[in-house]
Amino acid sequence: MTVMSENQVKKVLFIGDQHIWHITPPNRLDVYSEAIIAKMRECLFDIAPSKNVDAVVLLGDLFEKPEPNALVRNQVLRLFRECIIPIYALEGNHDKDSADDLNKTALGTLFDAGILIRSDYEPSLGIKFWHYTKSLDSEIQNGCMTSSSAIIQCAHASISTELDRFGEYLFLFEKTPLHPNTSLVISGHIHHAMEQVREDNKKFVNPGAISRYASSKDNLEKQIQVYYLEYSLDGTIINEEYIPLKSARPASEVFRLDEIELNKAHKLETKQLIEKMASITTNNWSHTNIDDKIAFITLEAREAKMNNKSIEIIVDALKYAQEAKKKEKNG
Repeated sequence: MTVMSENQVKKVLFIGDQHIWHITPPNRLDVYSEAIIAKMRECLFDIAPSKNVDAVVLLGDLFEKPEPNALVRNQVLRLFRECIIPIYALEGNHDKDSADDLNKTALGTLFDAGILIRSDYEPSLGIKFWHYTKSLDSEIQNGCMTSSSAIIQCAHASISTELDRFGEYLFLFEKTPLHPNTSLVISGHIHHAMEQVREDNKKFVNPGAISRYASSKDNLEKQIQVYYLEYSLDGTIINEEYIPLKSARPASEVFRLDEIELNKAHKLETKQLIEKMASITTNNWSHTNIDDKIAFITLEAREAKMNNKSIEIIVDALKYAQEAKKKEKNG
């Protein structure tokens, strides 16, 4: 029986997209930045020490945009500076500007100050890091991960179990080429959780974002969790665990659910009216003056028992389109 030494066994906590930002979305009841920082505090000062981890890995998109305000930036700086455990961070698309440049970004400041660690490969952990670039998704699909023999590869990339509705942007884990030595791929970027094992025993994990910036169906229903992994440097997974965050409050305490349902009703009603308008085949519709169009739409909307807010939105959109068309015509 082979007994592994302590330095051959590693313990790491992986945290999905955080999207820290100083502006609270209008559909939330709390202070968004405080909610995310509370989750990070639980990860760094409760979960990580209790598991005696060797490192924490942030899977990208620490910030919602490259430069939060000074208050939030300093709160994050102090939070990480208090933590004695090494924290590695992937660069995410939200962390950088349009040129994939970290200069003049909050994440770049944290790297430069030595508060977070930016690495391409960490041999002591056996982890390869793939930071976001505009070409990373295509590079992974074209086999860049085969160039690294690391047992774990981490990427801020669009690895998924299914394509999006346009058949692009996301790419399938089954079609991700890997080096034979790689046992596990851990990704961020896609916000819902994923765990899949391929026929070749390569495992793909995404713990999911710990943020809930938008009031999407997934955000209203998902468990907010982080991924703990204990493994040997020969690639053997000794223990793994998805740990729910106690600081993540239920959706009913976070979101304005009544407003969300009302907005859903508005969108459905608008969609139905647009579909009805699209079914009109009269040749003279494009020549009908704006007042007649508004009268027709208002009549149809009231017959469909749409509420006044939905009607107002549609009429305003029609007026805006009409004005834009005039400006285009007049050059």
